Amino acid sequence: MQRVVPVSMAISPGPWYNRMSRYKLADTDDMYLVAAAAYAAIEAYRSEIVTMLGGEIDAICVTPSTRGVADGKSLRLLNSLELIGDVTRPVESLLHHVTGQAKLRNTFSPQLFDGDRARIEGRRIILVDDTWVTGAATISAAATLQRLGASSLVIMPIARRIEAASAASVAWGPD
Repeated sequence: MQRVVPVSMAISPGPWYNRMSRYKLADTDDMYLVAAAAYAAIEAYRSEIVTMLGGEIDAICVTPSTRGVADGKSLRLLNSLELIGDVTRPVESLLHHVTGQAKLRNTFSPQLFDGDRARIEGRRIILVDDTWVTGAATISAAATLQRLGASSLVIMPIARRIEAASAASVAWGPD
């Protein structure tokens, strides 16, 4: 079973999108905001998430970076979510990017990721991504989790990126 539960929209350019970009630079305030958004969504939708998963949440993991960033930026989402790990469920690094696998934009590529079947098999997992642009990397990571035996998963992007030009044509209603 797969479901996508977007937490927020981030209009690019815009204040929330800028914060979603800055947290990767280890801006502590922005890391806490990302963690708070994830925590609030998990708590607000816990019963729906549990229903979608078919039982309690076993683990929370992140879509690994496919950019091969060696300076720790690729771990920022994991580090941010670890701030809430004790109050939700274990935040774990269940997947990794396979060295040498190049990511093609907008392409379903589950071969980009791998993980330890023994740590994934039979578990109900929330897969978190920071900013969902096309969804290709996260859907690819989800397919890897399924291949490695996850019993069910929910995909939770913190922010769905919307281009400002597209957003301008939408009637948003009152604030």
